[in-house]
Amino acid sequence: MTKDLENLDAPETLEVTSNSSKNSLLEVENSQHSCHDNTKNINSPSKPPHNSIPPKNPQTTTEPTQIDTAVASVMDTLTYENCAASFFTNNKYTNLPYNILGQTFDSENDVKLAVEARSWFTYRSGFSKIGNSNLTSDAGWGCAVRVGQMLLSEVFNRLKNSDRQVKPDHDVLEKFLDTDDSPFSLQKLVLAFSREDDSKIGTWLGPNNVCHSIKQLVSDFNEKCSNSSSPVTDQPGTEQPSTSKHILQVHVCMDSTVVIPELPKVEKSPILIFIPLRLGLDSINSSLYGQDILNSISYPQSVGIIGGRPRTAYYFFGHSETTKELLALDPHTVRAHSGSVDKADNICDTPLFIKSVDHLDPTMALGFLARTQVELDDLIHRLSSSKLCAIMRELPNMDFEFKGDLDNLDMDLPDTDDEFEILC
Repeated sequence: MTKDLENLDAPETLEVTSNSSKNSLLEVENSQHSCHDNTKNINSPSKPPHNSIPPKNPQTTTEPTQIDTAVASVMDTLTYENCAASFFTNNKYTNLPYNILGQTFDSENDVKLAVEARSWFTYRSGFSKIGNSNLTSDAGWGCAVRVGQMLLSEVFNRLKNSDRQVKPDHDVLEKFLDTDDSPFSLQKLVLAFSREDDSKIGTWLGPNNVCHSIKQLVSDFNEKCSNSSSPVTDQPGTEQPSTSKHILQVHVCMDSTVVIPELPKVEKSPILIFIPLRLGLDSINSSLYGQDILNSISYPQSVGIIGGRPRTAYYFFGHSETTKELLALDPHTVRAHSGSVDKADNICDTPLFIKSVDHLDPTMALGFLARTQVELDDLIHRLSSSKLCAIMRELPNMDFEFKGDLDNLDMDLPDTDDEFEILC
C-alpha cells in the first residue's frame, strides 16, 4: 500500500518532561558527561532563558527552592532530547578508518579535519520574528530545519570543491544566516513549510517537510539569480564570481522510488536528489536495511542524511568502517543570534557518535548531489543494488483505450467505510 510520507511528518509540538524529585534531578545532573555539552559552545555572555521553563508568577515573592534551582540548572545545560548511552560526543577517532561522505580517511588527524569541514548550524535565539508569529528562537522545534541547512551547505560547498577536508567559505555560510537577506535562513525555510498557515510556525518539521522546503527555496533562489544583474562576490570588497550563480535543481523522490524519467536534466545544472524513507513503524529493521544505510552515506554523491530519533534530528555524514558507528552533527545547542558570518562559529570538533543504525528513527531522508551525467548514472547504478528504494526506469504506458460498456459499468461502492477492506 502506498505510503503518504507527508502525513508521516505531521507536525507536533514539543513535550518536555521535568522531574519532580530532587534525587532524580541530581542523578541527571551527574550524568551530563554522557550528553552533548551545550554550555561550552555558547558565545553569548549570558544564555537566554530556556523556552521549556515556565515564567515565574510576578506576584510570587518567595525565594526559589533548591528544587527550582536544580530544575533550572539541568534544563539550562541539557539538550532537548533524552540522554542515552548510545549517543555520546567525542573528539577521538580511534575506530579507523572512517568514511565521510564517500571519502575514506585512515588517520585520526585526517578524520578530524574532515569533521571540522562540515557546516554546523544550531538553535538560535534573538533573531527577527518568523512571519506573523512572536517566535524569535527555534529552540526545541527547529532541529530538522538546522539539519537541512547543514546538508544544503554541504551541497554548495561541494559545487566549489570536492575535497571533504575543505571548509565552506564566507559566500556559502552567509546563505544560512537568520536574516532577511539570506536565501536559506531558518525563517524562510519555516515559512516555505507553513505556507501562510501561521499555526504551523513553531512546530516540528519531519525530514520530508524539510526536503520540500529546500526545494521551494532553491527554486526561488534560482529565479532571483537569473533576474539579478548586479555583481555577486565571494568576499566583501572583491570582484570574484560566486556560487550564487550556480543554478541547482532539486528533486524529491516520492514513495521511496526514483523515477528516472522524472529527474531533471543534469546537463542543465547539478541535481540535488532527496529520497525520503520510512524503513519501519517504530524501529529500523537493521538486519535488512542497516548495511544499505551505511553504504548510501558512503556513496561519492552523498551529501548526508536528515534523520535521528523521534522529534530529534541529526545530520549524519559518516561512519566507522570497522565498528559501524555513525558520525553526526547535533543542532541541539542554543546560541545567540548573529547577523554576520564567523567561520569558527560553524565548526564542531566534538561530533555525535551513534553506536549503530539500530538506534535511529525509521523516518529519514537521503541526500545526493549529481553534477554530471556520469555521476548521475553511477548513483542510479548504486541505488539499483540497494534495498532502500526502488528504481523505475520507464513510466507505465497509460495510452490505452477502454473498450467496455461504460453505461453498464458496475460502480456500486460500499455505503460505509466499514465495508472497505484495507490490504497492507
